[in-house]
Parts: sequence; C-alpha cells; structure tokens
Amino acid sequence: MRTGLILVFSFLALLPVPSFSAPIGTTYYDEPKPAPGFVLTDLKSDTHRLTDYQGEVLIVSFWATWCTPCIKELPSLARTADLLRDDNVRVVAINVGESTKDIKRFLARSPSDLVFLPDAASKVGGAWDVRALPTAYVVDKQGRIAIRVIGGLEWDTDAMLQDLRKLARQ
Repeated sequence: MRTGLILVFSFLALLPVPSFSAPIGTTYYDEPKPAPGFVLTDLKSDTHRLTDYQGEVLIVSFWATWCTPCIKELPSLARTADLLRDDNVRVVAINVGESTKDIKRFLARSPSDLVFLPDAASKVGGAWDVRALPTAYVVDKQGRIAIRVIGGLEWDTDAMLQDLRKLARQ
C-alpha cells in the first residue's frame, strides 16, 4: 500500500500545476440557475443578503486567508469592483471557515476595500457547493448564477470586464 501511495504522489508531482492566471475551470451557464441565498454580517457588523444585490451583478468570491491563490486574486477583485462600480457590478468576498478575528488580522497586513463576509461555520460555502478555494460565482441581476470560476483568476482582464459589463446590460 505504501509503495502505491508513493507512486500516486510521484505521478501527481509530474502533472502541470495550474497557474494563477489559468483557473481550474470557468463555466458560463446558458440557463442560469437561482443562486442560494445568504445572510452574513460583515466586519463592521452590517448585515448583507443576496437579495440586497437584486438588480446588480454580484461576484461572490469564496476564499480563505491561508489560500495563496485566494490572496493573489483579492487585488484583482478589488480593481474589478472599482472599474465596474458605475456598471452596477459588486463584489463580496466570503471567507470560509475562519473567525472574524483571523480575517481582521489578515486585513491589517493586506488592507482592501472589498466587502468581507465571514462564514465561520462554512454554511454558506456548503449551500453554494464550494469544494475548492478560491471559487467564485457571478450572479446576474435576477439572482441567478451566470458564471462559476474554480481557481484563481485575474478578474480585471479586458475579456472578463467585457463579459461582466455585458451581463450588467442584460
């Protein structure tokens, strides 16, 4: 059994590692399905619900402070939020499984203007079927999942900004 595990891990070491700019998978849904709701409290004690963003495009990014691709993705998400503010595109970063204290400690070293929502019990992450970090969903103005991205992504590329603007115009 031990030899088999060594062979498996040796094989896995030979596989190419996806780069930050190449997410594991991006899915565009032709028939968007309703997004699971959420009710979470941000770091300033304000309550956020999915329904608060009705009529806007919302990027819901699931992340953790220990996740290197997540950390690399956060500045790109912040730039996207700034670039698309007038297009009614918003971003929330839902932290999976960590305490508010841990998130605040991380943000003291890496400040950001994003809306951070702790999901310490991972209930929202479970409802959204998050199986890897980072995972992000783009929710259309009707509250339906239009795009899913598993893995890190540079959100502020011309192509993605164009896709998000197009979704905001629909």
